[in-house]
Amino acid sequence: MMWKDFFYYSRNEQKGIVVLLIIVAIVIVVRIILPFLVLNPQISEDQKQFLSQIDKINLSLSEKEIRHDSLFFFDPNTVSKLDMKMLGFSSYQINSLLGYRSKVGQLSSINDLQKVYGVDSVFINKYKAFIHFDEVKIRQEQKDIEDDIVWINFNKVADDFWYTNVESNEIRDTIIGLLHLNYIAKSLPNYKVKEFTDEKLLLWLRQHSKVKYQKQNFNSQIELNSANASALKEVRGIGEVLSKRILKYGNLLGGYTEVKQLQEVYGVTEELYNKICSSFTVDAEQIHKIDLINTKISEVCKHPYFNYKQTVELKNLMRKGVDIFEDQELVFENISDEEWNKMKMYLKSDSLNLNIQ
Repeated sequence: MMWKDFFYYSRNEQKGIVVLLIIVAIVIVVRIILPFLVLNPQISEDQKQFLSQIDKINLSLSEKEIRHDSLFFFDPNTVSKLDMKMLGFSSYQINSLLGYRSKVGQLSSINDLQKVYGVDSVFINKYKAFIHFDEVKIRQEQKDIEDDIVWINFNKVADDFWYTNVESNEIRDTIIGLLHLNYIAKSLPNYKVKEFTDEKLLLWLRQHSKVKYQKQNFNSQIELNSANASALKEVRGIGEVLSKRILKYGNLLGGYTEVKQLQEVYGVTEELYNKICSSFTVDAEQIHKIDLINTKISEVCKHPYFNYKQTVELKNLMRKGVDIFEDQELVFENISDEEWNKMKMYLKSDSLNLNIQ
C-alpha cells in the first residue's frame, strides 16, 4: 500500500522523497563507521611505550602498601609509629623506642638514642643525617624538672610565693605572719611543696621554725642562708638583680657553706666581693646535704658542683663499701682535690651506714 501511495505524488514530490531517503541513509552509515575512523588511530611504538609507562605509574600510585625505605627528617621524641614503619624501623626497634619514651622520658642526643634496645651503630649510620631533636621543647622540660628539684629556702621567698602555693587565705596569712617573727631551719624541694596540702605545709613550717634574733645594728653581719632579698639589698653594691641571683644560686647549692662562694655568683666581681664579704656570715646548719646512695644521678647532677661522671664514680665507690670521707689513700679519677673539698660539704656522711644492695 505504501509504495502504491508513492505513485500518487507528483514527479517533483517523488524526487524530493527519494533525495530525503538517500540523505537519511548516508547519515546512518556515517554514524556507524565514524567511531572506528576517529577512536582507532594508528599508534606508533614510541607512543605505546609511553602509554605503558603511564599505566605503571598510575598503578603504583593506586597501591596502598607503605614503602619501607623512605628517609626523611624526624624527631625521635615525637615520630609516630606509622612514620617509623615508613623509615624502615623493625617492629622491635619501634616497640623499644616507644617504650623508652613512655618509661624513661625525652631523648636529647644521639647518645640517649643509643640507649634504646635495638639501636646499634648500623642504625645510627643510616639515620644520623635525618635525626633532629626539638631543643626548645627539651630545654623547657629540663627547666621544669630543675624547677621542681630546686630546694626552697622559705626565709627568702616573697609573699607572691605563698599566693601561688597556698589556696586558703587564712592559712596563707598565718604563714606570712609566722615568717615575719620566725625563720625556717630547713628547706623543701619545690615538688614537695606542691604535694603538701595547705594544712600540712603550715604544720611543717611550724615544726621547723625558730624565733628570729632581734634586729641587729647597722654594723652586724647578715646570715647568708636565712637572708631574703630585702636584707641582701641593704648591703651597698647589691641591687635587685644581684640579690635574686644570690638567692637562686644558694637554692641550687642547697645553702652556702662559706661566704667566699659568693664569688661563684654571676655578677659578683673580685672588687665587689672584697667590699661585701665582711657583711655576711654563714650558718652551716641550714645546708641541705645530699643522700648520695638514695638520690638519683639525674637529681644529684642538678647541683652546681656535681657532673655525671663524678656522681657515678662516687656512687660506685660507696656501693663497693669504700669510705670516701675517711680513706686517705683514695684517688678519684674524675674529681680534683679542690672539687672534692667543695663536694663533700654537700654529702651526707652517714649514707655509708645504709644497707647497700
